[in-house]
Amino acid sequence: MNADHARATRHPSPPFRSFWLASFAADHVPGMRSAAGAFDVDEYKTRVESDYATAAEAGIACVRESIGWRRIARPHGFDFATVTVRAEAARRAGLQVAWTLCHDGWPDDVDIGSDAFVARFRELAGAVASVLAPYAEAEPAIYTPINEISFLAWALAETGLMAPLRSDLRNRSYALKQKLVRATLAACDAIRAIDPRARFLHVEPETSVVAGDARARRAVLFRALDMLTGRLDPELGGDPAYVDVVGIHCHRGAHPWRGTPDAASSGIRELPPIAVHRLLEDVYARYRRPVLVAESSPGPAGRVTWLREIGEEIGKALERDVPVVATCLSRIVERPAWEDPRCWRGRRLWDALLHASHHAPRVRDSAYDQALRDVRSRIDPLVQTSPSRHSP
Repeated sequence: MNADHARATRHPSPPFRSFWLASFAADHVPGMRSAAGAFDVDEYKTRVESDYATAAEAGIACVRESIGWRRIARPHGFDFATVTVRAEAARRAGLQVAWTLCHDGWPDDVDIGSDAFVARFRELAGAVASVLAPYAEAEPAIYTPINEISFLAWALAETGLMAPLRSDLRNRSYALKQKLVRATLAACDAIRAIDPRARFLHVEPETSVVAGDARARRAVLFRALDMLTGRLDPELGGDPAYVDVVGIHCHRGAHPWRGTPDAASSGIRELPPIAVHRLLEDVYARYRRPVLVAESSPGPAGRVTWLREIGEEIGKALERDVPVVATCLSRIVERPAWEDPRCWRGRRLWDALLHASHHAPRVRDSAYDQALRDVRSRIDPLVQTSPSRHSP
């Protein structure tokens, strides 16, 4: 990235329209709104506008969305109908959208393990930027090229979570991570060639390594970000100018990562408590970039407790002058589980609809709703009284 691009990443303004974000983003089968195939534009528009209006009612002014690469891909180009519907609905609702280009889904004819993937992804990024640049008005557009590079590389090389496990990718998660980083950097260049104001949010998971050495956990977390910034494997072309905001996705419980230090057997495990505020301090000290925190928990049983815990940790980080500029509720709309579409994990603020004609309004005064109000009462005053924390 040249010097002009490097200067373009230094913005004094807040990157997000609100501190609280709502995540609708995901493109993994059997995702609900992002499912491939024919759809009724009018029904889809009604659905999106209802979701966005509910988010705005909850005091949220920014949402994370997936482009839905599977849905928009066509044999000789793209159909951006589902994207423009959301962009226009967001404009009417007064919402900002942070777009993810690849959130665990891609067209059937895309081989994410092939050398051609980088060029395919660059093409997608340029086309997306051309469509969405006109919607970036009050603030620069924000993109996440590939969500959770470290997790995606591991999932494809070591598990069947995203696709049938391929022998040619087995135990090659590091090489696949390098390829995903190259694709991400190419996408950033393609986007900024069209929209020089664009900013990039790169989200990585707080690694689900059970127990053991904290340094090993940090090493896994930092690896993709180090590649993107050029600290590791500089031949990939990384540079700090490619990273505007660092996102950390914190999971209360998760699949332990096989192949990482101190990993345990597969399956859902409750992780030992971690000091998230210290992790956020480490991230900011290493990259000197604003931080976004995303939260998720495995099921309804511990969701309220987890939200309160993560809120307390974010508060501690803010009190220690870590520039946490946003917190993303992930997901704000509940949907069927990845592994089994018959399994629903319980309500967030409201449930995904089984059919467009059905109505499942936000559950008012639920335990989760009350927890969110309590967490906001802890965090919002810290954000409002510390505007300097919004600057990169």
